Amino acid sequence: MIPKPAIVAVYIVVAVSGLSVSASKAVAQQPQHYSRSELRNLMKNAKSPEDYLKLARYSRYKEQLYRVKAEAEMDDYAHCARNVMLVPKFPTRPDVTQKMYEYYSYEADKNATLAAQYEGLLIANGLRLPNRFTVSLGSLEKANGLQPRADFRQEHSPLK
Repeated sequence: MIPKPAIVAVYIVVAVSGLSVSASKAVAQQPQHYSRSELRNLMKNAKSPEDYLKLARYSRYKEQLYRVKAEAEMDDYAHCARNVMLVPKFPTRPDVTQKMYEYYSYEADKNATLAAQYEGLLIANGLRLPNRFTVSLGSLEKANGLQPRADFRQEHSPLK
C-alpha cells in the first residue's frame, strides 16, 4: 500500500507541472511585461513613436484581458443566478460576480481609452496602427486548464 503523503506529493508535482505549461501558453500571447514603476516611467517619458507603440499595444492587451475576465464573470453570474438559496448570506455570489463584472468592464474601458490616446499619437506622428492582439475566453480557460461553460450571458445579464 502506498502511503498517503506519497500520493499527495505525486498530485502536487502533476498539478505544478500542468500550471507551468499553461502559464507558458498564456505568456506567449502577451506583449512585454512592465512593472508598475516601469509603466509609469514609460508613460511619463514617452516621446518617440516606439514608446507610443509599446504603450498602445500594452493597453490594448490589458483591455482585451479585462474583457475576457468580465466575460468569465458574466458566465459565473449566469451559473450562480440559477442556484438561488432561500436564505442567502450577504453579499451573495451573484452580487460579487456582478461587482467583479462591473470592475473588469471599467478597467477594460479605461485601457481602451488609453490605447486610443496612444494610437492617436502614433497616427499624429505618421505611423499606421499595428495588428491587434486577440485574447478569447476559450484560450484563457484552456491556458488555465478550465472547461468552458455554456453561454448564458444573454439570458442572465446583471445589468438589465
